[in-house]
Amino acid sequence: MVVVHDMVGARHDCRGLAAGLALLARSDSRKAIEILVLRREVAALRRQITRPLLQPADRM
Repeated sequence: MVVVHDMVGARHDCRGLAAGLALLARSDSRKAIEILVLRREVAALRRQITRPLLQPADRM
């Protein structure tokens, strides 16, 4: 059973390494575009949030 566990652990390590290398391989322009898209999404979501209406009793 130890051999099976080691194989699963090795496979998990390889996946993590591959994901890290893929992240490093992204070009700077692609990263910049992704950041711009995410900023637009955040801005759109912030516009959807309305402030609560306060009553006089809330101000006491």
